[in-house]
Amino acid sequence: MAADLAVPPEPGCGSRLTAVRAPRSGKLEVGVLDLIEWAFQREKVSLDFNEIERETGARPGIGVEYLMMQQAKLGCRVQGGGCSPRHHDADMVAASLASLPDSQGGRRMAIEIAELARVGQRPDCMIGVRASCGPIAWRGSRHGRFAVTERCTELGARWPA
Repeated sequence: MAADLAVPPEPGCGSRLTAVRAPRSGKLEVGVLDLIEWAFQREKVSLDFNEIERETGARPGIGVEYLMMQQAKLGCRVQGGGCSPRHHDADMVAASLASLPDSQGGRRMAIEIAELARVGQRPDCMIGVRASCGPIAWRGSRHGRFAVTERCTELGARWPA
């Protein structure tokens, strides 16, 4: 085996060392943005700000009796129709995003990040920018300083006319 690796590569074929594959360890390096988009797009996780209720199964205002009455109205029990369980890592991504501290934006920032990740967009980083409109040039007269105007000679030309 060692003799095969010591053979110089043939011209134009590349190294023989590149043909040897390392076994997969099950771990994969991935960026934070790709991880968040995977969790919210593919695994379809949602933000849960009250994780204790989810774990205990408590649903506010809905008891077992209510569910049994609704099933009796239908005349049968609904079976299935659920979805496959989400990946554990996707749940961890959603839980860590839901626990953002208030100094980093808190719940509002977590919701915004999740919504952008679901549609695959990036945040707009133009923080504090305000739209403004100003004249192209100024002209002065004895009455003061005024904006330069020009006449409209064709459709789609500049304003004011």
